Amino acid sequence: MLKRRGWLALLLMLALLTVFQPISAQENVTCDLDGEQAYLDRGESRWLDEDWAGVIADYGCALELNPSNTFALFRRGYAYQSLEDEASAEADYTAVLAILPDDSASLNNRGNIYFNRGDYDRAMADYDRAIEVPNEEKYIPYYNRGLLHTELGEFEAAIADLTEALELDPTYKSGYLSRAWVYQILENPAALTDIARWVDLTVSRTVDMQISDVQAGETLEMSEGTVFRVPFSAETGQIVRAAARAEAGSSVDPLLVILNADGAAVIFDDDSGVNLDAVVRYTIPEAGEYTLLVTHAGGGSVGTLALTVEITGEGQVESNDEAFDTFDLKVDTQAVVFTTEGDRLNLRSGPGLEFEILVKLERDTVVTLLEGPRKNDGYNWWRVQTVAGEIGWAVERVETEQTLQPALAAGQQAVVTTTEGDTLRAREGAGRSFSIVFELEPGTIVTLLEGPQIVDNLSWWKIRTPDGTEGWAVERVEDERTLTLQPTTELQ
Repeated sequence: MLKRRGWLALLLMLALLTVFQPISAQENVTCDLDGEQAYLDRGESRWLDEDWAGVIADYGCALELNPSNTFALFRRGYAYQSLEDEASAEADYTAVLAILPDDSASLNNRGNIYFNRGDYDRAMADYDRAIEVPNEEKYIPYYNRGLLHTELGEFEAAIADLTEALELDPTYKSGYLSRAWVYQILENPAALTDIARWVDLTVSRTVDMQISDVQAGETLEMSEGTVFRVPFSAETGQIVRAAARAEAGSSVDPLLVILNADGAAVIFDDDSGVNLDAVVRYTIPEAGEYTLLVTHAGGGSVGTLALTVEITGEGQVESNDEAFDTFDLKVDTQAVVFTTEGDRLNLRSGPGLEFEILVKLERDTVVTLLEGPRKNDGYNWWRVQTVAGEIGWAVERVETEQTLQPALAAGQQAVVTTTEGDTLRAREGAGRSFSIVFELEPGTIVTLLEGPQIVDNLSWWKIRTPDGTEGWAVERVEDERTLTLQPTTELQ
């Protein structure tokens, strides 16, 4: 789900920006052309080449000659934004608005700066104003305000704004992707229609594949607008699992969709896997022909994907392949810190490695997820709060180690995740001194009844099996998670 999970910053819709920086800050720039228009013309050429440093220099020289040239401010701002100099961007938007108070693009883009900074009140105020003033592209601030409502957990308001944006521009594909994610949170089947629309508007290249190829594991090279189509046959009750993992160094944001025989989407996933990869698990309701679509969402379209597909019969035990791991972290839920070899998890003042370390969290610390995720420095960041009241930003995963894992809770379903060949022992009580009453194979689904109780330095849960048998089992043995929350990515 939404990267998010990270996708918010990537999908903030930018119109032409403006950034103001004092000319004195333009180091090593010589203004030697003849007149303001010459700088504007060369700046335009550099703009088309995405030579952002050159754009800044030329429009800066134009502004030396005419400090009130809002076009030059506007264009230089976009260049600064492209170089991630948001402080300068904010100053320039403000400078433009001092001259043109109703400039909707500057209001929208300054709102984006505030949004990224976490200054939601000022972001909302700028989006509100950008919507109020005359604006030929009003769908942009509507869309961004919808993202802000999503970030704040105001999902109905988010749906209203995203719907307004799509009514103003029915071809705006990112609007369908974002609304699909919110609909999925609300368990509204309209999510499936929206994700199909996103695919239709995005795809420009189709690659057909055989199910036999991907069941053995396949590496795919994703590019902008590419979709890989994998037809397959399945019987009623069979379970289809698919995982698309972005390999190291790839910027691709994988998206998986399953279509039924009529071509309608029946399930999709964007971000449920580790590091915001895509994982789906679908129980076939009716025997027939289906198609797996492998494409990209809005967080990146270029890179290498590792695709894994498994189809198991009704009642068969699913493999314990790490490719299918899901860590469905959500705002307002709890997570537990998991580190190895005595490491601790850094809690920082902001979502990035450049921010100050406030405190180091010990393994098994329980935190509440307040905000996120945000993608920065190659990591997904969550703003969390400890039981002691400490608040800061922590990474979700470091390389192969999932440092924030969903915390178990009574009433939830969990799946046994012992390694292949090992079973999970359930005892009469919480502790190794109690007798073993039964053993569970990996993949068994259980209901968590009570816990956790810490005994023998282990966390114990009272569980109930599908046949009603009850006992106590540990959620982790050393570095191996033996009870994991049952994935909730299925939307049928």
